[in-house]
Amino acid sequence: NNNNNNRGVMETYWKAVQGNCDLQGLRETDKQKCFRALLFGHHNLGAALKTVGRYAEAANQLEKAVTLSPTFEMGLNTLASVYERMGQIQRALDTVRRSIQVNPTSVHGQYLYASIISNVDIQQSYTILLKCIELQPSYYEGHTALVQVLGQMRAGGMSWVTNELIQSRIDAMIRVQPNNAMSFFIAGNAWKHIGNAPEAVKYYKKALKLDPMHVESYVNLGATYSELNDHKKAVKLFETAVKRQLLHPVLFNNLGTGYEKLNLIEKSVDAYRTAVSMDPTVFQAHHNLAKSLENLNRFSEAIQVLIEGLKYFPSSDASSVYHFSDDASADIVRLKQNSCNWKDREYWMTQFRDILNRHRSVLKLSHSEPMPRLGSGATGISIYPFFALSNPLTSAEHRDLGILLVRSITNWKTPVETRGPPPPLLKRNRPVHVGFVSSDFTTAAVGLLLHNAFSFVNRSLVHVTCFSTEQHEVSIMRMGLQKHSDFIDVDHMSDEQLAQSIINKNIDVLIDLNGHTKGSRLNVFTFSPAPIQCSFLGFVSSVGSSHVPCYFIDPMVVPPDQPWGASAFTEKLVYLPTPYILSSHKYPHLPIWVDAPPDEMKTVVPFFPRSPKPLQPFVFCSFNQIYKLEPELWSVWMSILRRTASPGSHSILWLLHISGAVTDGEKNLRMESMGHGIDSATNSSRIVFTPQANFHWHLEAKSHADLFLDSVVFNGHTTAIDSLWAGLPLLSMYGRTASSRVSATLLESMQLPELMVHSLKEYEDLAVRLATDNGY
Repeated sequence: NNNNNNRGVMETYWKAVQGNCDLQGLRETDKQKCFRALLFGHHNLGAALKTVGRYAEAANQLEKAVTLSPTFEMGLNTLASVYERMGQIQRALDTVRRSIQVNPTSVHGQYLYASIISNVDIQQSYTILLKCIELQPSYYEGHTALVQVLGQMRAGGMSWVTNELIQSRIDAMIRVQPNNAMSFFIAGNAWKHIGNAPEAVKYYKKALKLDPMHVESYVNLGATYSELNDHKKAVKLFETAVKRQLLHPVLFNNLGTGYEKLNLIEKSVDAYRTAVSMDPTVFQAHHNLAKSLENLNRFSEAIQVLIEGLKYFPSSDASSVYHFSDDASADIVRLKQNSCNWKDREYWMTQFRDILNRHRSVLKLSHSEPMPRLGSGATGISIYPFFALSNPLTSAEHRDLGILLVRSITNWKTPVETRGPPPPLLKRNRPVHVGFVSSDFTTAAVGLLLHNAFSFVNRSLVHVTCFSTEQHEVSIMRMGLQKHSDFIDVDHMSDEQLAQSIINKNIDVLIDLNGHTKGSRLNVFTFSPAPIQCSFLGFVSSVGSSHVPCYFIDPMVVPPDQPWGASAFTEKLVYLPTPYILSSHKYPHLPIWVDAPPDEMKTVVPFFPRSPKPLQPFVFCSFNQIYKLEPELWSVWMSILRRTASPGSHSILWLLHISGAVTDGEKNLRMESMGHGIDSATNSSRIVFTPQANFHWHLEAKSHADLFLDSVVFNGHTTAIDSLWAGLPLLSMYGRTASSRVSATLLESMQLPELMVHSLKEYEDLAVRLATDNGY
């Protein structure tokens, strides 16, 4: 055991507890020795299994130990800690209370009790720790835990926990062990936890002065530099630690994160690989390595990294490793979806469904019960709602994922400042102040759709303010928004600061444009900074937050009379008389059409310039991102190509290199097409990938296609609108979720319902008819 040989430890203890020791006929002293060997054999084997994260097996051995001796204090304490790791908090509490009954004055038992109960009642944990220190004033572990608990309480909004109280407890801890670097490390953690980075840095530096080889202080000091957006300093610190031969997997993991922040992705891959090779049980390194490989469009490698990681964290014991199994499985499904890797799809979708069902079971808990973590990442859940939109889920399942994410990440806080009930909007003696919060006021979807919308606002009635939560370069979109609104960059503000800014601007109606997309700032809405708070445009599904109780939509996208429609939203739906999704291609500094250089068009348009009509192929296209595809729809597309390849006519399918390069997704789709008898390894002329066109002439490029084949589970949104503006017809299918009915509202509003179908069979037949029946 002293040599950290876990395998050897476990094998030896297994032999000890499996031996059939016949106590009959033995001398009393020998009986006691055998009993003690068996008791500690079960305990020590359980402890060894706990060390390697095999918690279910550990619990089994420890339960045998405390069955042999119900007053075995050490066994009860170890078993309680195992139950805690398994997420069985109530069993852990019951077990540690049994230990305290055996020895009421044990500071270790009280300390363990405080640690476990902090999962459900952190204030009681604080009280118990005070009792620990009263029992034994020099009990160092009690002092360290007390400092950590105070930091958590302050971060959780308990205002009575003042800086002075925290500092006094830090001072008391340091007095017990003034030369222990761990004292200063824990002090730094407390200040870091409540957002006081300068104080945290000061204490971490003191820890390193006492012990220049203190790995944990390097790790957290670097993390604090990163929080201060000083990623260069963080990387330099980690590199210094490595030069000092501090070869710790977490250190290399954080070094990889630093490289990633500096956009040195290849270096981040090397650092993460080192972390994984040093200790394959550092689950976060597996995740981060997969993420960096994904950023390099190396999806197959990323998938393999996660599959390899699952060997160390079996799904049967997922709770013991902060749900690595669920996180990894969900990520594998997402990466496969993003790269159209449909191998073993049925198996992985079953895993996905199992994770989803485990997630949804949590909704049975009341809001007063603690929300268990359902994932290891910052969001606390394994399946992110936006990713789920591209999977064939029901509207209710999409809604529940939104609720779970909100419950997991939202800090339920009181308003920053109470303004009292607002007077009715229509009786104000000033314009109504409407605020929009978004990270996408740029050439992303929201910026493209909204850039000219505010020019139609009657400023004598409505004043518009845009709160931009991410810094972007100056663009045509941003210029249009700035011209017609009060545009404020708030990316540097905390949630609380942004909420206060919204209050200071006297915003009456606050509209979230992100939902559960990248850059969301939903926490801001928990402060209730505006009397009326709504969601619109950015996320086409229920957000699931009681702090955003209204949702703007239209009845085609969310039918009010269907069980999968309005009832699958937590929000009150505000139905618009026209399609909820809006757009304008009236750019302030550009005409609608911009002539592209011929050389550019040859790169981005197949068969440019087009041949005379009888000779040119019929060009099917899909400009959606390929993660919206599914094998059933791809089979239909391949059948369409086969049926439009008769003598004298032919067709092609035009897709985009979304990343600007050949990716695993393109390779996988080409392999799939060969399986359907379309193209071959030596002839790939019927499926054509091109780079995306420059923004200034992307509409002209789209106009060279003949029919846009829409994805059916997750429709094109902005892309579909762009294509229609370009004069390109679009074929789609009615779905039963909001994200699968956006094209329906667009085509219905254009009086083109004949381009909407109700089944994949109708979809295929209509596409073939449009390509081959000139009379139609």
